[in-house]
Amino acid sequence: MSELLVFVGTYTEPTPGGSKGIYAARFDTTTGKLSGSTPVAELKNPSWVTVSPDRKFLYAVSEVGVPDATGTPAGLVVAYAIGEGGTLSELNRRLYRRAGDPEIETRIAQYEMAFRMQASVPDLTDTSKE
Repeated sequence: MSELLVFVGTYTEPTPGGSKGIYAARFDTTTGKLSGSTPVAELKNPSWVTVSPDRKFLYAVSEVGVPDATGTPAGLVVAYAIGEGGTLSELNRRLYRRAGDPEIETRIAQYEMAFRMQASVPDLTDTSKE
């Protein structure tokens, strides 16, 4: 049996027993079973998490809508050091927002629209070879 440590970002809920952020769990590669989900970092809506190739760091994007210095809603990118057993220690955090470059914004909007169109008709669109 081989186990992998996996991290899961969740949409948080301000209710008792609601999700609190980032969780660590064990994944059994033989059975496909996921077990031992444990909260390892409280962060609002960490909808995207990734681990660095050397497995020493975790990066999370938090959809928080916090206004930046100009009042524009932004999110957070948070970096963590991964410790024993999957514990996370926050290293730093930065506000982020879209680039503001009209050409980049247009390209992003086009890709997002193409994705929505493909996702809305999965039976008619075969994207398995893309």
